[in-house]
Amino acid sequence: MSRTLTTPTTNALAGQLTLPGYLVYIGWSTPVRLSSRADLTWNSSLYIGFGVSVSGIEWRGSAEQGGTLKLDNSSGAYSVLALDEGVADVPVKVWAYDAAATATADPVAVFDGVGDSCDIMPAAITIKVTSKRSRSLFAPRSYITQDNGFSIVPPDGKTIVWGGQRYTFQRQR
Repeated sequence: MSRTLTTPTTNALAGQLTLPGYLVYIGWSTPVRLSSRADLTWNSSLYIGFGVSVSGIEWRGSAEQGGTLKLDNSSGAYSVLALDEGVADVPVKVWAYDAAATATADPVAVFDGVGDSCDIMPAAITIKVTSKRSRSLFAPRSYITQDNGFSIVPPDGKTIVWGGQRYTFQRQR
């Protein structure tokens, strides 16, 4: 996959010294926005430069994403959020950036998924992240029934081709 980088990002990467960092968003009821570098206001939101590291961001088979976040938990605040609200299916976004390129269009999205599981220790919590609802995706996502707003239901066994896929209607038994 190719990305078009902004001029400040391209210049920062071409320099002799780069100052890479990550912006992390975790969508708990009170969203957490962290920067792996200093505090940064980006895209009208404040990202706190406080003890977050990102590792293992990767694409696995079938376009599934994965990776790990490690959050400093010395205050216990993140363990409270993780225990109270959980991490499964909580939205997580990660952007990579250089400290010399922090305008709205400069950081590059490197992960957009959800939390999967976490390990809570007194000093830090580790959150495994994965693709959005990767374990619950299936087709079809809803059934063609009168309850779902369909007034004409095709006969059992009817096959249609749509979007390069073949669908066969079967009554739920």
